[in-house]
Amino acid sequence: MFGQLAYGQDAGFEKPLTKLVLVALGFAAIGFVMLMLDGNAKAGLLFVFATFLSILFWAVAMLHRPGPARATGKVGAVAGGVSLALLTGGHVFVGLGAAMGLGVLRSVASAEVTDVLRLVQITCVGLAIWSAVQAWILFTGLLASDS
Repeated sequence: MFGQLAYGQDAGFEKPLTKLVLVALGFAAIGFVMLMLDGNAKAGLLFVFATFLSILFWAVAMLHRPGPARATGKVGAVAGGVSLALLTGGHVFVGLGAAMGLGVLRSVASAEVTDVLRLVQITCVGLAIWSAVQAWILFTGLLASDS
């Protein structure tokens, strides 16, 4: 959330994609807090979906920037899009989900928190990597760079 606020300060809060990322990260934060406090598997899945969605929106916003920021936007858009496709595909196509280790998505209503924790951990690692790259871009001033 703080990283997106820093990005919004440099890129402009008036832009729709900046607002979409903040909303998606807000839902992710709600899902994560509910998962940690209540141990609710549905909250964990909300966290995972909203996190991947926020990475996708954030990457698309980076595509509008010049230079290295655009390159990371391309990578992030592919990673966020593929992650969402796998998550949705795992839910819609049970066989694909089971093959990808996402068998928990076959029935969200009966998912156990222990089944969702692995997916949450993978999502946290992905978000940490994406956030580190974005922090580097902000810190080095590449967000507004013309090269």
